[in-house]
Amino acid sequence: MLSDQEIRDAYVFILGRVPESPEIYRQNREVPDLNTFRETLLRSEEFRERYAANAKPVAHFAFARNPASSSRTTPDILDRFFQRMQQEWTRFGQEDPYWSILTHDRFRTGNIAANRDEFYATGLDDVRAFQAALLRNKLAIRPGSVCVELGCGVGRVSMHLAPLFRTLHGYDISPGNLAIAQQHLGKLRIGNAEFSLLRSLADYAELKPFDVFVSSIVLQHNPPPVSRCILEHVTTRANPGAVLFFQIVTYGSQYRFDAKEYLASPPGGMEVHALPQAEVFDILRRGNCHVIEVMEDNAVGSELFLSNTFVAAKR
Repeated sequence: MLSDQEIRDAYVFILGRVPESPEIYRQNREVPDLNTFRETLLRSEEFRERYAANAKPVAHFAFARNPASSSRTTPDILDRFFQRMQQEWTRFGQEDPYWSILTHDRFRTGNIAANRDEFYATGLDDVRAFQAALLRNKLAIRPGSVCVELGCGVGRVSMHLAPLFRTLHGYDISPGNLAIAQQHLGKLRIGNAEFSLLRSLADYAELKPFDVFVSSIVLQHNPPPVSRCILEHVTTRANPGAVLFFQIVTYGSQYRFDAKEYLASPPGGMEVHALPQAEVFDILRRGNCHVIEVMEDNAVGSELFLSNTFVAAKR
């Protein structure tokens, strides 16, 4: 357990400010130790926005030797992985939907009323990053294009993405988050967005055929075999010439995944997993997609993980 003084000191040292309300102290007193609390703050959206924008996340990975974990497993184990994830994200959608997307205390359920506009405004940066990637790689959205957004959450990015396309199909595994997305875009009278709940891994094989695929801070929460399965389905559902723009964690200096250990362990809350770059390249190649660009990003906000944003196209 943490004392109020420890919570205050951590906020001041890491975020450069004191906690904004007594609720922050109440929410964090049960955190087991300072190391856990420190990692939470270092991974927060606020820390990334203020201090990690110019970070060089790959410098200390130059001599990394931690071997990659396997992304192969049996269909029944894959289903068990998915069921576990679905349970966790259903719970997030019920208890703390906005915080489950951006893990900053001001987006907690108790604080979101005063910060909802700020929360949704952050989605515009994600769309600008997508548009910048198109521009620098001389790619364009064709008239009448259909977009699939995987992990649409509460519609944070969807509201800014939908106007660029004839139709936006948003998918998520959290019923609560999806309901908020539908309600939010309905209030904005955005009529070209359709939302669907993913109830099993088989549902990924039924994604709407698309011309553009967008996904950020989503795949990183899936165990490696699930990420592989998802991306294989994505490449299959892509129309010829489709553009894929997605973020995924590809390395963890202390990361190791073992299926038996994972299933035997209690749910870990906000999990972060890594699918090696070599496997992402292999999936794209097998799916008849060619890689156009791979860039390091700060999506995780932790020195323990390397995150990449991929731009690829279906042949």
